[in-house]
Amino acid sequence: MKIKLLILSVFIIFIISVSSYVLNCKGGAMGKTVDLLELKAVPQAKWDSLANKKIYFGHQSVGYNIIDGIKDVMTEMPNIKLNIIETKNPEDFKKGIFAHSTVGRNENPKSKIDDFKRIMDSGVGGKVDIAFFKFCYIDINSETDQAELLAYYKNTMNYLERKYPNTKFVHFSVPIRTTNNSFKARIRRFFNKDVWGDKENIARNKYNKNFMDEYVPNEDFFNIALYEATLPDHSLNYCAKRGNDYLALWSGYSEDGGHLSLLGKKYIAQKLLLFLIGLEA
Repeated sequence: MKIKLLILSVFIIFIISVSSYVLNCKGGAMGKTVDLLELKAVPQAKWDSLANKKIYFGHQSVGYNIIDGIKDVMTEMPNIKLNIIETKNPEDFKKGIFAHSTVGRNENPKSKIDDFKRIMDSGVGGKVDIAFFKFCYIDINSETDQAELLAYYKNTMNYLERKYPNTKFVHFSVPIRTTNNSFKARIRRFFNKDVWGDKENIARNKYNKNFMDEYVPNEDFFNIALYEATLPDHSLNYCAKRGNDYLALWSGYSEDGGHLSLLGKKYIAQKLLLFLIGLEA
């Protein structure tokens, strides 16, 4: 009887330990609204000034999520009158525009750097006031040669900044994904086994840290990964794997673990709009 009780006690302790492992990775429900009070506090003159800027944004699918989020914000706040057009044609940059288009190919971050450079050199770079592009979460994984990629990015951006001194180039961190926090995943982490997605998110966090060391605070930097991991209560969604604490996309901002939900689109869009307004200061 005592042996059975001992075995039961050990089993209960194990279950409790596994259940609490990575407990700080927070779940979340869909359907919450985004508070737009910060946007509503921006003077109209600043929105008008931003609408007169010529802006270019290169991206892939999460970028479309952000554009959709900006449109959702503009529906709620019609005083924001950005001229959002999907284009990379230099002829379209004759007046205020928030232009966007796809760049490069997913899983090939250098192709996105090259395509952004090509678009700037096609005539867009001499006309835009603000230009930026972003990688996708899928572009960075545990096999990525991060030092080589960061050097390639830096060399290209240095070239563009020298060639187009009147254009403000903005730098983005790499987006992140949610973490698998199932009971099975917790058991694997408890025994220091790999869980799909952990190594990739850890790699993205490492790249973002090195990226920030390079560009913050001396350059204009939009930390999309930080915002993706920030809950509505302003706490951070830090997750843990033995020896590594890393930021993960809060599940409330995504329905598939990577792309942005209605809530996530609007939240990131709000943060980007506030960031762009801040560039005017």
